[in-house]
Amino acid sequence: MARIAALMSLFWLLAGCVGPGDYGASGPRSPQGAAQPGLDWRTTIAGDVLAVEITDHKGYYRIERVALLGPNGETVGANELTRETVRGDADAYDHRGVDVGIGAHGGSRGGHVGLGFSFPLNGPRPSPSPAITLTYARIRIPDAYRRTAGRWQIEIFVTDPAGASSIARIPAPRPAE
Repeated sequence: MARIAALMSLFWLLAGCVGPGDYGASGPRSPQGAAQPGLDWRTTIAGDVLAVEITDHKGYYRIERVALLGPNGETVGANELTRETVRGDADAYDHRGVDVGIGAHGGSRGGHVGLGFSFPLNGPRPSPSPAITLTYARIRIPDAYRRTAGRWQIEIFVTDPAGASSIARIPAPRPAE
């Protein structure tokens, strides 16, 4: 329960700092104080559709539902919700041999050129790359939204790996005038 409260509190705090159409981020904390993976989001309006893009860089959460919440309690659910998981190449390696780098710097009083070499000490190692989960929601904007856009919010229903659910609310963007 404390984890849910922490997630909601952090979303509220960060939501106040994010302007319409901006990118946002959150990073909830567990009851023990250890940081949990954060979520980034981006909202845009095109015509009569509000698009919400949520990025989970660690593939930790599952976005169950996204909805637009009006000041009078009206709820408009996403009519389209898609998820995409992007995984790194399992055969990728940090280093496959000697890396060579050349750099140059110049200014009004001269310049410098440098050459560097990098050698792997223990041979090539697999590159750890976590799965990234992208969730896209499309919500048809109701007529009332354009009149009172500053008072609407976006609700994001999130489930963590332990099955705990929470609801995050972020400000809905204002339509271009």
